[in-house]
Amino acid sequence: MSKRNELRILSWNADGVRGKISELIDFSQHDVSVDIILLCETRLTQSIPLATPGFTCYRQDKLSNGRGQGVAILVRNNLEHTIVNMPATVNIETIGINTNYLEWNIP
Repeated sequence: MSKRNELRILSWNADGVRGKISELIDFSQHDVSVDIILLCETRLTQSIPLATPGFTCYRQDKLSNGRGQGVAILVRNNLEHTIVNMPATVNIETIGINTNYLEWNIP
């Protein structure tokens, strides 16, 4: 990957990603400038896969008790990152990553 001076992040309120996975995959494969995709309201359960070629997926699915709608983060595989342990919450769905992009991208 040629290094850029910016990190490009896309945020999408999917309002249910299940029927839109092929569109998400198509977009992620054609827009090579997006490094991280943040998804909210995925409405996925553990039995539904969310895999996008070239990206690592972290997700917190909709709870079996009906609470929450699910969130996910897709990170381009060549972007150095680690998952962040988020504190347990009752009313907020959280998921996070840490990247040292600015550190390894400085010329």
